[in-house]
Amino acid sequence: MNYIALFDWDKTVRKNYACLMWLEMIEESGKIKQGLVKENNEVYHKYLNGTLDHNQLTEEGMKVYGKYIQGVEKEDILSVLKEYKKIDEENIFDIMKQDIFPFLKKNKIKIIIISGAQQELIELYEDELKIDKIYGVQFKVEKGIYTNQYQNNGLDDNKEQIVKQIRKDKENEILFAFGDSISDIPLLKVAKKSFINNTNTKFIELKNANYYDFNKKETGKKIIQEMEKVLKKELNGQ
Repeated sequence: MNYIALFDWDKTVRKNYACLMWLEMIEESGKIKQGLVKENNEVYHKYLNGTLDHNQLTEEGMKVYGKYIQGVEKEDILSVLKEYKKIDEENIFDIMKQDIFPFLKKNKIKIIIISGAQQELIELYEDELKIDKIYGVQFKVEKGIYTNQYQNNGLDDNKEQIVKQIRKDKENEILFAFGDSISDIPLLKVAKKSFINNTNTKFIELKNANYYDFNKKETGKKIIQEMEKVLKKELNGQ
């Protein structure tokens, strides 16, 4: 069997929304025209005050991003990404770097990220965290130039379709899922055990779901204990 763990990125592997810091950096770099951060903040505030739901936040935010990234050379963006990684590393949850990901790789469990964060921002950690597959927001590049066309894998329906595609292969077994919001339900509901970084609102009631605070050091050990139970049952054919 191919054992799999599914992850959201923002507020699950990373402590906050990756795009917020990223947009500030590329605007400050001068590689894109000014105004991106301001327009994106307007969208984000609509989400905070309840005018937009999580799906709408992701979609509207990427439309704004697409307007500014269109016509920019990919090489210019890659140069900013290197600087972004140096600053961003501290935003990855310690329990992910020190506990969860090492446990998964030790037990040969594939790590798949399904997120509304930009593909390039997650790919920065592909080797370091030994990620097997990434489904992020992917902007189309033609002849080395970004267009405003994109595939948004952060939407509920798209996450659902990706999960269905993974499960089509009968050799694939989704053991674990990690998320933080209702948009992650397509991941959380199919796993044998789910872990949710949300101690304020229990947005879904699942027998297989546990709510934790990913900021706490002891959370890593607790999650590993739960994963070990599931893995033991699986290997024993229970």
